[in-house]
Formats: sequence, C-alpha cells, structure tokens
Amino acid sequence: MKAAVSLIAALASTLLTTAPAQSRTWRVMPDGTGDAPTIQAAIDSAQAGDEVLLAPGTYSWTTQGTSLDKFGGSMIEIKAGVSLRGEEGPESTILDAEGYGRVILCQDVGEIRIEGLTVTGGARISTSSETSNGGGICSLGNSRPTISNCIVRENYIDTGGGGDGAGIYAEQATIIDCEIFGNSCHDSGGGIYILQGSVSECIIRNNGLYLGQGGGAGICAGQASITNCEIFDNSGGPGVFSGGGISGGSSVSGCTIRNNRVFGDFQVSAGGINSGANISDCRIEGNSAWSGYYDVIGGGSVLYNGSMSRCSLFDSDIVCSGNSISNCIFGGSATITNCTLVASSINGGSVSSSILANTTCSGPITFSCTNVYSNSLGDSLCGTDAGGNFSADPQFCAEDPATSLNFALQADSPCAPGNHPDGISCGLIGAAPVGCGTVSVMPTTWSRLKSLYR
Repeated sequence: MKAAVSLIAALASTLLTTAPAQSRTWRVMPDGTGDAPTIQAAIDSAQAGDEVLLAPGTYSWTTQGTSLDKFGGSMIEIKAGVSLRGEEGPESTILDAEGYGRVILCQDVGEIRIEGLTVTGGARISTSSETSNGGGICSLGNSRPTISNCIVRENYIDTGGGGDGAGIYAEQATIIDCEIFGNSCHDSGGGIYILQGSVSECIIRNNGLYLGQGGGAGICAGQASITNCEIFDNSGGPGVFSGGGISGGSSVSGCTIRNNRVFGDFQVSAGGINSGANISDCRIEGNSAWSGYYDVIGGGSVLYNGSMSRCSLFDSDIVCSGNSISNCIFGGSATITNCTLVASSINGGSVSSSILANTTCSGPITFSCTNVYSNSLGDSLCGTDAGGNFSADPQFCAEDPATSLNFALQADSPCAPGNHPDGISCGLIGAAPVGCGTVSVMPTTWSRLKSLYR
C-alpha cells in the first residue's frame, strides 16, 4: 500500500514538473495601474512566452520613470521571449522617448512580436557607432522580432561616429504592414536598416539622410527581401549618397518607388533604387539625382549584377554640373527584360562619352523585350540586345501616369501581350496590365505632357 502511494506521489510530481507553463498577459495602463506600474516593470516580471499588453494612451520616457542620466540609452528593453502589443492599434498606443534616448531595444530576445504601436521621439546622440544604431527600434544579436502594424515616426540619429536605421535597425527581422516616416540619420537607412529578413506591405515615406556617406534614405537592406511596399518622398543629401528610395536588398518586388531623390555637391547616384537585387513588377517613377559639381549616376536605377523584369521606369531626372552618367539605368552585369523605360531626362552638365555607352544606360547590360521611348537624350540600347526590344509609345491609360500612378495599358498598347510591334511573343511589358480599351488621343510629346504638371 505504501509503495503504491509512493508511486502515485512520484508520478504526480513528475507531471507537475514537466507540464508546460501557461503564458500570461500583463496589462499595463498609462496611469500606472494594471498588472505592473510601467512597461519595463511588466517586461521584467514576465516570462518567455508572455505578452505585455498596453492599454490605449501615451507612454513617455518621463512618465515611465526612465532614468534621465541614461541619455542615449533605451526607454524599453525587451526580455527574451516576451512580446509587446498595443491593445487598440498604433493610432491609440504611443511610445514616446521624448528625445532622451532610443525607444525599444531587443538584444538576444529570440522570436518575439512588437505589434500595434506608434514608436516616436527616439534619439541616438553618441560618438560611438557601435551603440548608435536604431533610434526607434534596435534589434541586435539573436533577435528575430516580427514588427507588425506599427507606426515608426520622427526618430533620429545625430552622431559623430555614424549611426544607421533611424526608424528601425534590425540585424534580422520580419517587418510587415508598418508605416515608417519622418525619421533621419547621417549614414544609411533613414527609415529602415535591415540586414536579413523581410519588409512587406509597408509605407516608407519622408525619411532622410544628411551630411554623411551611405545609402537608402527610405530603406537600406542587406540580404532582406522588400515586397509590395510604397516607398516615396525620401531624400539623401547633402552628402555622398545612393539610393534615395532603396539601397540593397536580395529581392524587390511589387513596389512603387517614386519621388525619391539624392542631392549634394559630391557624387551621388540613383534617386530611386541602387541595388544588385532581382527587381520585378515595380513602378519606378519621378525619382531624381542632383549634384552641384560632381558626376551623377542613374536618376532612376543603378544595378550591379542584378536583374529587372516587368518594371515601369518613368520620368527619372538628373540635374548636374558635372557629368551625367545615364538618365534611366546604370548597370554592372545586369539583365533588363519586359520593362518600359520612358520619359527620363538629363538637365545641365555634360555627357561623358568615355563612360556613357548611350543615353539610357551604361555598363554590360543585356536587354530583352524592353520598350525604351521618349528619353531626352535618345532611346538607343547599350550592352547586349537579346531581342524583342523596341521604341514606341506605351499607350498608358492615364494622360499623366506620373501624377495618377496609373501605368495600366490601353488594349492596343504595344506593351500588352500579343501586341509586340514585331510580332515577337514577349508577353506583358512593364509593371501594369491592360486596364482600359483603345483611347482616342491628340498627338503630343512627353515633354509637353510633363510641362503641364510642373
């Protein structure tokens, strides 16, 4: 009998010690009530698998009791395995570091979620580049956060030793359905700096780089993919910058990259995108590069050993006093297929015949099934003509596609499937399909159309 009781007790003890711990939600209120008085107190009390849930309101550096002698530190330090979420979404739940330091630090936290928050007022002011990255959110080491449905705005880095990723700096992350705007830093990644992972379904706008050397005013990506994002009105300068919209990336697909620019008195390149990535199904329009004294390379795109397919490049401008080296595309061993390169221009400066193979591109690029039309210095191709290339009005549905962002094609467009001028089977050329019937239009020029909207 005693043996049986002992066996039952041993089994019960084993079950109790091996049963998985249940996760807990720690709810925090702006007034200090709830399960913990502050966000950090809740995180410190939580265990791996728990979630800290924030009620609507503003949580600031001062109201959260963050030490003011910790200037340049972090308002919130995430604990391994603990997620952070706004109960009613980013418009209602605001984390404001008030310019005292970074907002959120993730150091070796593993897989966690940061969701439904506005992250703002983050600042990094330091002379050490090692500690200066990430004004809004910084993810380091063994951290793989999923950052979703967040607004990351008006964070900055102002350092003597550099600093990247004013909005978000992540060595590895998944960033989805976020709006990133109004962030700025000296070097790279005004909005986002990400080495590995992905950025998708995001709006990345009005971020900046200034007084430094780097790239990606909107986003600087190492081996991260960028998918279905709107990237616009980002700028780099004055300084030595490349990629006003995007710099880098392992792949870029389904994105709209518009009205980004790089500028300064030094050499600048690629107002839109500077990448060796595989770029597909993107609208790249209205980007520009400007330099007062030095060369400007690629108003729309700079490709190094990458590829571009089914993209529409439209209205990319270069303004310079030095040499203008390609108004649409400047490339290494790149391939361009099923794209439209339309209505780009170079204003001022000179064309360096020793570098510029022609007016549209430079470098050993291979073109196929591409329409090159109405560019200011001509429509010839450089590199290898692999067949199916032509020059004809693409016949967009919209009278001014740059303003409407409508690059859909008329039914009888030469870029529509089956309509190739030479009867070649290229399929769809450009980033948008047929969207309207045959439209009767008055003959005009791209220059005249562009002048109506400037």
